[in-house]
Amino acid sequence: MIYGVAETKTSKRGWAWNKDVQYTNCKELIYNELKHLIEEATWIEIRTPGYRSPPTILIEVAKDHVKVDRPVDWKGAEEVVLTYRRKGEPWNFIKARILKEEDKVLFLEFPTTWAILERREYFRIQCPSGSIAKCIPAKGPMVKGAVKDVSLEGICLEIAPQKGDRIPKAHETFEIIALSLRLRESKEPFCLDVEQGGEIRRVQQPGRYSKYVFRLGIRLFTDERERDIISKYIRKREIELLAVQKDH
Repeated sequence: MIYGVAETKTSKRGWAWNKDVQYTNCKELIYNELKHLIEEATWIEIRTPGYRSPPTILIEVAKDHVKVDRPVDWKGAEEVVLTYRRKGEPWNFIKARILKEEDKVLFLEFPTTWAILERREYFRIQCPSGSIAKCIPAKGPMVKGAVKDVSLEGICLEIAPQKGDRIPKAHETFEIIALSLRLRESKEPFCLDVEQGGEIRRVQQPGRYSKYVFRLGIRLFTDERERDIISKYIRKREIELLAVQKDH
């Protein structure tokens, strides 16, 4: 096991959590991640008890195996953990067994587990179009926009102010935040009023995503009931996205 995580019904379909570890045993998710690692030429390390390889790369991924460029100091093992970290992101760990070894290549069974060492609060899921939030301050106008992603910790909100409109600033707070989150397969939105509101943590100026759109990173002040509702939405949305991946 990686960091003590065990396969469950939830982890076989999508993402599951164990303390500070987010993990999955879903073959589709693991396959897509391995493809990205090859396309991005991401450096990885191979770890076994007492051994950590110099940086190497994945060469090929198939439905039943993975090829890795064999490190020059490879010591041999039956099972390995591939580790890597993209800039600004947490550590990733992918577990697999060795099938066979050649002079320049290691053949691995298709990995069984992919784990990410990060707190569950910060795992974000993209929301489909039509997802909105209405942020109501104690004084002043309401801030309304499109929710781009959501986590147990907060939301990313896109707003497009008209000429002359006041632009919200970091650290401003809201008394209530009304969420209306969509699912592609449901006509009814997933609605929740965060009754303790939230706070703007960052304001991203227009330019990177759109010429006129601001992005607000908003922390939600949720209680246990509200977090449970958001968690259920995230799980439903993950299953929905996984179904889309299967279709493609």
